[in-house]
Amino acid sequence: TGKLHAALSYLRRALKIEVSVGADNETLAATHLNLCSVLSKLQKHEKAEQHALCALELLGKAIANAHRFEATGTVPPPSDDAYAMLSIAYHNLAVQREHRDMLDYAAIAYKQAFEIARRLLPDQHQFMRSLVSRIYRLLLLKGGKEL
Repeated sequence: TGKLHAALSYLRRALKIEVSVGADNETLAATHLNLCSVLSKLQKHEKAEQHALCALELLGKAIANAHRFEATGTVPPPSDDAYAMLSIAYHNLAVQREHRDMLDYAAIAYKQAFEIARRLLPDQHQFMRSLVSRIYRLLLLKGGKEL
């Protein structure tokens, strides 16, 4: 766990620097997703969930701003990368909620991740198969009840 704690320290410093230099929302969201992953590996799922939520908020703003400015022709439309990160953020949120036994909320987040990812990826992509597997596993955990 020594390396994980070092990674956590570096990521926290990176986030402070990114905020201080006015980094764009996608960059900040990526750092939050990395923080989420490290915290999850350290079994700090509540904190990891908060970073996933921060990433979702930042990506939502980035995509909304891109759509707003796209209409005026001043910036390109949101990139597939932004939507891919959004799907990953929902996935990470779902994983943290699953760790915290919040299965209904995890299922909602997995479904959102799936809906975004299926617009970008082929059905046989590893990430798509992982999402389908996790949704199916949650169904089994809930005794087949509706998610």
